[in-house]
Amino acid sequence: MALAFRVICPYCSEPTRASAEAFFRWWPDEEELEKNPLADPVATAAVASYCPECEGLLSLVVQGKDSILRPIMAEDVPSSEWGHYQADIKLVEQHPGTPTVSFSRAVPEEIRQAMPDLLEDVARRRNAAGNLAICGSILEVALRHIEGAASQNPEVTPPE
Repeated sequence: MALAFRVICPYCSEPTRASAEAFFRWWPDEEELEKNPLADPVATAAVASYCPECEGLLSLVVQGKDSILRPIMAEDVPSSEWGHYQADIKLVEQHPGTPTVSFSRAVPEEIRQAMPDLLEDVARRRNAAGNLAICGSILEVALRHIEGAASQNPEVTPPE
């Protein structure tokens, strides 16, 4: 049984389940251990993985109780049994991360709000007709914005 985590691939933008291929670094919460040496602190581990859709390489950072991650790191638990710990290990980071898009304040608010959804739809190759309509709306907003700037500043000439 495989240990897998839901991710959005930063390479192909597909939502998928990335399987843990190898645990390659592990560190317990030293502060928690110092406070209470008998506690079972949360530990963090780095996991090698890949996207099954495009085979892009991923590095995942996961957390779980030290008593669960320690035997996995010591190779006392075969990789075929890692899936038994699925509920006890959670994904906390993914590298490379899913890209985020930010826009200059010079871009009108209406366009900034529409772009993230449009970019996601285009990346996932869905809603082509809707995307064309959104692009047309974005162009209209941009032209109105340029015309408004031109009427306020005579040095700027609007396109003909």
